[in-house]
Amino acid sequence: MVLPFFSDTYTYEATLREGENTSVYLVRHIVLGERRVMKLVRRPAPVGSHAENGISANGRAPAGNGIPAEHRADSSASLSSHISNEAQILSGLRYPGIPALYDAAEDEKYVCLIEEYCAGEGLESYLTEHMLPEREIARILAAVCGILSYLHSRPDGPILYLDLKPEHIILSGEKVSLIDYGISRSASAARSGETNPVFGTRDWCSPEAAEGREVTVASDIYSLGRLAEALYRRCPEGKSAAVSGVIMKSLADLPEKRQASVSEWKEAYLTALGQEKGEGGCLSHTVAVTGTERGAGATHVAIALTVYLNRTGRKACYINRSGRTVTGNLVENDATFVQKADGTIYHAGFCGYPERGPAAEEPPLPEGIRVVDCGTDPEKTYDADLIVYVVSSCNWFAGTIDSRAPLSRGTVVVLNPGRRARGIHMSRAIGRKVYGFPPDPDAFALTRDKEKFFRRVEKGLQKERKSGAADGQG
Repeated sequence: MVLPFFSDTYTYEATLREGENTSVYLVRHIVLGERRVMKLVRRPAPVGSHAENGISANGRAPAGNGIPAEHRADSSASLSSHISNEAQILSGLRYPGIPALYDAAEDEKYVCLIEEYCAGEGLESYLTEHMLPEREIARILAAVCGILSYLHSRPDGPILYLDLKPEHIILSGEKVSLIDYGISRSASAARSGETNPVFGTRDWCSPEAAEGREVTVASDIYSLGRLAEALYRRCPEGKSAAVSGVIMKSLADLPEKRQASVSEWKEAYLTALGQEKGEGGCLSHTVAVTGTERGAGATHVAIALTVYLNRTGRKACYINRSGRTVTGNLVENDATFVQKADGTIYHAGFCGYPERGPAAEEPPLPEGIRVVDCGTDPEKTYDADLIVYVVSSCNWFAGTIDSRAPLSRGTVVVLNPGRRARGIHMSRAIGRKVYGFPPDPDAFALTRDKEKFFRRVEKGLQKERKSGAADGQG
């Protein structure tokens, strides 16, 4: 088969889906050998043409001739708009589980996209043949939450996915992918009224999306609840009353009655599962570390936390979102740091991924705890279960907390280095506990003082979670 676009770059392998106005092909890059997906959408035929009137060039009626021509044209125009929108959305995204956009082209007949091929089995078909233990449901939901949180925390404003359902989720081993961004919109575009006001798929979308009312982050949270509900229907263990409560809250008819964010939904869900988050009930999947300013010590604390977790029996890996090179310099300048075949860098209790540059997507989610160094940008903590917020206590810094500080539930405030008088003053000012990080010249060495510090933090978090659970029951 000769491809209509990029025939000098790709060869045809298989047809994944064929419709009246759309074709999806599996293609292979001639030089790289990578499999990718080619999506083709037929543009609406010009008014008055043979095709528009239901007659093909050879005089025969094309497939779907029983459908009025104006409806076919509307459908084609809508699909063409969707694929162009998908290209615009995907071009700015880099995250595990979101397909990368490699290329796009168009002519008078077609609009074409070349995307990453997310190999695996669709969740929709998987659910028809498999029961899911609760730990597998939790893994899938955590991955979907990570993707949605990333979309909702874009620097230019939230991107709303708006079509969350099992059909758009691909499972491949430990990897969970979310595909098809044709009706996704920035929150501002969704409010503008410039696009079709009805979003999503019946039975999966929120009431406001189905009725053409304003859609927001809460609309994706509703669909997340629908997804969780569908997964638990295939769970032999059933779901607890606490888990049911989290799901039912996300399915409230009024958006303002749902969880305020996907991170809040995930936190409530994990708490409802009764999962112990590391030793002392503290840490689970993703811990983000961010600081007030450069020099506050966010990177230092993130590395120290990674070492502590590994040295105390938890598997943890450092991931750098700070925008500065950290692990690459380590390998180049110190022979005691070893880079394995999978790219990870090891040194005693430290394990970390090398930086890949701003245009590359983050590495696959590792098993265990991810310690994410967010530098001085709290917006990069979007997928965190726990945030460690580092404030400098050096005399030449004000040591104050700015308006962007992520001080919601699930944040630990750390004064670095710890100074008792300043810590007490700050604790009173913000109305929460402040932990003092010990003076520490080497982030990669687990000293007795650092071990005592992290154990104290975990013990404090355990008390906070128990207190929160008791308040919720009351």
